[in-house]
Amino acid sequence: MRVKVVVFSLLTILPATGFSQKTGGTSPTDPGYYDTFSRPWIDPAKWLDVGPWCAQGTTLECVREIQNGRLRLEIRNMGATNSDSGFQFADSPQPFVNPSSIFSITADVQLGRVTVVGCPTNLTGQPTRVVSGFDGSFFNTGSLNQADDVSDNVTFWVDASNPKTLQVINWMSGSGLGVATPIANYPIETPLTVTNAWDQRNHRFITIVQVKGDPGSARRVVIPYSVADTALPAFPYKQLDASAYSLNCASTQTFAEDEVFFDNVIINQ
Repeated sequence: MRVKVVVFSLLTILPATGFSQKTGGTSPTDPGYYDTFSRPWIDPAKWLDVGPWCAQGTTLECVREIQNGRLRLEIRNMGATNSDSGFQFADSPQPFVNPSSIFSITADVQLGRVTVVGCPTNLTGQPTRVVSGFDGSFFNTGSLNQADDVSDNVTFWVDASNPKTLQVINWMSGSGLGVATPIANYPIETPLTVTNAWDQRNHRFITIVQVKGDPGSARRVVIPYSVADTALPAFPYKQLDASAYSLNCASTQTFAEDEVFFDNVIINQ
């Protein structure tokens, strides 16, 4: 993962809107890349100011930086110690500019340090966990209320019940939808190349995951839907993200730490 390689297109989708161009390259030799993080600072022409998210709840550390030619997102928080119910949430997102113009994202992804300390006495909901990924809203089903925005995310999930395994899952949600589609499991630090795309013409999302540099390992899932998809989302966003969910726990101090590296980002290919 330390050495850059050319990321080839895993699929080509021409959305019904007709938007099909590749956006930007970082150099004449990388004309198809949106960003290869070859500069020392995050480029404000491509990435939005992230605002106050790092100040959420019981956040301990929050990092967004370019490190050794990759975007590094890191977040760590702790659970409250006065309850055995609920959890504390924190995240370190990096949003794209012009999110409504983005229909697919391809990137190299690799987890770094992951720590998940669970709570044996908090049995509500999911365990302490970290969730990285591509997040994004793609359309609204017609009401123009944010609750009817439909999002589709590729999540890289590690939790305290299985702390050595990275689970890759597609999660489609919004407007009454809630569909989790498991894709594949890997050792935590496996370098991956991942594409997530909205195929509006065929009313579906497509996710492709492969071990970086190994096209024979590619796993592809298709997630169809049957709701209206012609309206823009009320709250448009696309982002790369690292997030932490630490269970509240009266019997022990819980922690969740998520470090993830992104590289070789391509959009709308």
